Amino acid sequence: MSDQRVVPDVRVVKAGAAVFGSGVPAVAGALPLEVPADAVRCAAQDAAAASAALLASAGAVGEGRERAAMLAYAAREAGLPAIADAPDAQAAERAGRWADMLRLTAPGPYLAKVVAATGLPVLLTPSSGPASGDEAPRAPDGHGAEPLQEVAESDPAADDGPAARRGAAGEWDPVGEVVEGADWLAAAGVSDIAVAVRAADLARAWEARLATGRPVVLDLRSPRVDAALLPALVRAVTGLGLDGLLVGLADPAEPGSGIAPDDVPGLSAVLPMLALAPHDAAGSAASAEEDGLAALRERLKLLDEQFVRLIAQRREVARLVGVIKRRARIPVRDLRQEVRVLDRAERLARGLDADRRTVVTIFNLLIDDAVAVQCAAGVPVRVEAKHP
Repeated sequence: MSDQRVVPDVRVVKAGAAVFGSGVPAVAGALPLEVPADAVRCAAQDAAAASAALLASAGAVGEGRERAAMLAYAAREAGLPAIADAPDAQAAERAGRWADMLRLTAPGPYLAKVVAATGLPVLLTPSSGPASGDEAPRAPDGHGAEPLQEVAESDPAADDGPAARRGAAGEWDPVGEVVEGADWLAAAGVSDIAVAVRAADLARAWEARLATGRPVVLDLRSPRVDAALLPALVRAVTGLGLDGLLVGLADPAEPGSGIAPDDVPGLSAVLPMLALAPHDAAGSAASAEEDGLAALRERLKLLDEQFVRLIAQRREVARLVGVIKRRARIPVRDLRQEVRVLDRAERLARGLDADRRTVVTIFNLLIDDAVAVQCAAGVPVRVEAKHP
């Protein structure tokens, strides 16, 4: 009898353009939402630059309206799907209007039904200990929009979370918690569920996958992951046949709270290993390759969308530059500035191992586009080499 471990089939879960369970692990970057909006936006762009497939919040479930709005804005700016927290019925209903996925901990039957009514996929994460999850999700007065009125007839006061949070010895069991939580969600009609396990429970990740038949994500939000350890973690994820990573991005005010901006190049270099690593050890290589190819094409499509968004944003900035040049009677062409832009692009290409000729060609086209936009704004075309 062969001792080769068979990778169980799991239900593929899609959140926007991101896919869990496709054969290529997806990475979600968790944003620190305790910082100013500009810092959140920069962290989101760092996550996109590091090839993250989704954005989430870094804290415990239950961030409040202001932070939810901050996450929504950052995700939209970065062109990434967003995972919104849903600690109660109101938050789930609000997030259902803009998010691509919901994140829950220990949902009871009432919250599970409300979440099912949104139609969104779910990432189920373990709570931080006994009585810290959503044991009693609430249905505040006036909580529901019209589609949720049927759900409101249930009794939220009896909405205890999964009993599996305590194991046989009476100790908190985070893996059992997410396994039973997935059962509660499925019973309520939620079909697309991914479950997360903590780094401390990595050895039991396979147990969660077997027990649920769902994609399993490794939660690395805390403590901060040293960039030097990322290759080993990626090998662990792919070697165990897991389906994704939830990586915390650092809060600038809290050193050690997650992946720092300086770590992003390392993260960006490591994540392609996920796409290249074999995911299925059972001999279904052709199917896994097809799924992996489809997931990579989805990722390319998302990158293309981000690229076009950035071109549009650059064009708008170039137009504003043209307005200032017109008022100051500065000519549209500035050869010194154009050379600086091209030199900077070449340096970036070398540092990021991109093809220099491709990058320079693209930036020449971007310069031409900026010139066309500024000419349309009425800026004189005469070449000038004086102004920076």
